[in-house]
Amino acid sequence: MHKRHLLCALGFLCLQLPGLYGRAQAVSSDRFRAGTYRPAAASSAFTWQVTASNTLNWNSVPYMPVGIAFTPSSFKEDTPSAWHSDEAYLDALKAHGITDVLITPPGSLVEVSPSAVQRLIDAMEARGFHYGIGFGKGIEQPLTGFEVRPAVYRFDDPNRNVALWQVSHAQSAAYFVVDAAADSRLIGAGMATINGGVASISLDDFHGTAHPVALLLPLLTLTPDADGVSLPDVWGEFDSYRDRLLGLLRQIHFGAGLRFFLDPLGPTLGFSDEALFMVPNSEMFRISWESYLSRKYGTPDALTAKWQLSKSFSSLQEMARLIPLWSLGRGFPYFYDPATGDTYRVTQPTLSTWWDDFSDWRAQTLRYALKTIADELQRYVADVPVVYSGGLQSLSNVSLNDSSPPDGLAAAFSPEEPPSLNRSMAPLYGVASLSRPPRWLIAVPEGTAGSYASYTDLIGQLASLQNLGFKGFFVTGVTPDHLDWLKRAAHTLTDSPIAALQTPRVLYYPFQAPGPAFTGQVPGDESVFWIPAPVQGTLDDWWPSFSGYTIHLPSGSETVLVSLLGPRVVRLQVPDPHIARAFTPDGAPVPVKVVGKDLIEVRFANVPLVFTGVGESPIPTEAATDAVTLVTMLLPHASKADRALGELQRDQAAMLLRRKDYLGAYTAVRPAVEGLAAALSPFIWIEGENPALDNFTEIAQNAGASGGAYLRLSTPEEPLQIIHEYAARYTFEVNASGDYDIWLAGTIPGPQTSPFTWYIDHQPPQPPTTTTPAGPRYLSGYFGWIYLGRASLSQGSHALSIKIADTAPRTRLYTFSIDALLITPSSLPFTPRTTIRPVPLPATDMPKFLKTIGIQAK
Repeated sequence: MHKRHLLCALGFLCLQLPGLYGRAQAVSSDRFRAGTYRPAAASSAFTWQVTASNTLNWNSVPYMPVGIAFTPSSFKEDTPSAWHSDEAYLDALKAHGITDVLITPPGSLVEVSPSAVQRLIDAMEARGFHYGIGFGKGIEQPLTGFEVRPAVYRFDDPNRNVALWQVSHAQSAAYFVVDAAADSRLIGAGMATINGGVASISLDDFHGTAHPVALLLPLLTLTPDADGVSLPDVWGEFDSYRDRLLGLLRQIHFGAGLRFFLDPLGPTLGFSDEALFMVPNSEMFRISWESYLSRKYGTPDALTAKWQLSKSFSSLQEMARLIPLWSLGRGFPYFYDPATGDTYRVTQPTLSTWWDDFSDWRAQTLRYALKTIADELQRYVADVPVVYSGGLQSLSNVSLNDSSPPDGLAAAFSPEEPPSLNRSMAPLYGVASLSRPPRWLIAVPEGTAGSYASYTDLIGQLASLQNLGFKGFFVTGVTPDHLDWLKRAAHTLTDSPIAALQTPRVLYYPFQAPGPAFTGQVPGDESVFWIPAPVQGTLDDWWPSFSGYTIHLPSGSETVLVSLLGPRVVRLQVPDPHIARAFTPDGAPVPVKVVGKDLIEVRFANVPLVFTGVGESPIPTEAATDAVTLVTMLLPHASKADRALGELQRDQAAMLLRRKDYLGAYTAVRPAVEGLAAALSPFIWIEGENPALDNFTEIAQNAGASGGAYLRLSTPEEPLQIIHEYAARYTFEVNASGDYDIWLAGTIPGPQTSPFTWYIDHQPPQPPTTTTPAGPRYLSGYFGWIYLGRASLSQGSHALSIKIADTAPRTRLYTFSIDALLITPSSLPFTPRTTIRPVPLPATDMPKFLKTIGIQAK
């Protein structure tokens, strides 16, 4: 069979098969992203379609580019010498057999002249290249607005006469002072003084107040975060940008080589920490916001009730100006009108729908902008796939369940860092593969990508990306002397007849309820990857025996459970045992035995088990009996008061067990497990969000973090001079003198994380013993456990301090997060397992506990 005919046949198979590996999601053949491209100067048309394996078929042949990202010198400097340099580079690519090119403008494409773009396109067509068009920086105007972050801009220190805030990039800032001892009564407001990047107000006028607390509302210009994610002024600039862009591209005659458009609005579109809580101040924002409120609520009275306002308004125009002085449950119960300086009391901020409305409006308008620009490019310029790049923070702009753009997703990678499923890679694969219809998945270089030292480095990185499900690669960092590496890589990656069909084996977990899951290879089966999915799910927390989650996928719901104590036979209470099924992560069936009208029995090994047909959440009966056993072992060591309460809760659980109410029994005894663990555990577990003292940025909420939150530092600002450094201090009690190992769970050390030191009490600060994380990373690879070192501690009170030494090397931002701390006797080994706490027993008691519950100790 000729090669072309073979590829056509494979292209057809790719439409029929969802993938070769794993329990893939079936996709009906009539639900694929597709189009027809008709070049202006060509007599024939080209059809394209995205397959179930996230491959782009072009004229029924899989298109799997392995090419170069090229920034034309002539786009920056329209001179003969610059153009000759570009021509020479294109000739070198052609001479080395490279046929795929991604054009990446040095700035925004709209700033390039039509003649320069057309000249390059003509040269590429003449040489037979296939190419994608990048739009460079896209919309460049940064977003400005009011930053509503009380966790960052709250000042509560009754011993100081002046309130200070670092605000180096603020245009102005309003302040508000309330009496916290008098139902947050507003006692002062005005404009703060800004000098040398520091905002300040005098508190002298409020010294007669029982408890004055100040809040700053700065008007800021948004800056990119540590990952380069930002949010331009889409609302104020979109119409002008779209008109300029279409005006440029409609003058260009593209030929048969055009394959796709990349990031029409820019590559960094997403929600950084600041962007999430920034209320834009442009006139176009207010017009759009007012229109949304009018469509949703109709009248000011309806909106007044929803926003919990104590005053009526005559128009939605007035209400669209209001800015809340609270977010994430913190702040003051007032709205502020920057046009008049007036404030308005809110009756119950927790019931106000302002933030829900604002988030919904923002998502709708961003999706509208992305969809509109893609639709108009395909309608008026060229009907080719539109691809968006970005990571976890920009995926909220992408819908899983409709045919709206983008047609593809691109992950940014760098030669300096090995690809992995962490950060943007895994979330993008989850969105691309779970989308209905599916999306094309490619990899493109980061803006600051380095270079490859060898062909082995290059092919190793691209092969890793291919194993993660990517079906196209554009790189930088290959010098002109080594362009043949790309040709060799293309043969290696695409010559296999099944390359276009392959998909990784995956086990999905919900973003908001990961439980024991983490992004990476599944423990016990390294051929399967745990991947986060932007779908609904619930946590199945049966600590200390089991952990898991229930996830609602397009194909149906499934529950994933892990035995935290090792291999064992487990009974699960389910609605209908006859339809219950169990599988290993790679889809192999696991025997299920029906042992009662609502009970099944299954053997857990050292891998997670996947259950279907078990309802919302199966109940492991051993979770309750294990907890009762653990409490029974801990009670003799408890204080008299703790023992009395623990015995009461244990006995209630035992009574419910006799009635076969396993959920009720576990619920009854869980408080005793938690309470006795806190009092008697040999290790000390401290939640990062609960320091005794700190000057970090804020407490960030995240369901995947220990305790659902963590302490975060994220700012370009230097520490205030009166404080000198960023630091957090945690106090704890040691029950027995001895040597202790100190662990920290938080951001992984590296070029995007600030260096830090630690110390106990008044000892000299020291760096961590190792910067290599132990155990699996979690929170999309951002967090992991770091061994800080060993300390000799006496019985009694102590303090552990974390001191941030400098900005992150790559971003020059102060960036560091603390999720949890563990202080454990050196005789008690600790094996990190994301946010799962160890069993609260000394090592000498663990064999007895395991033997009692029927598990053979290792």
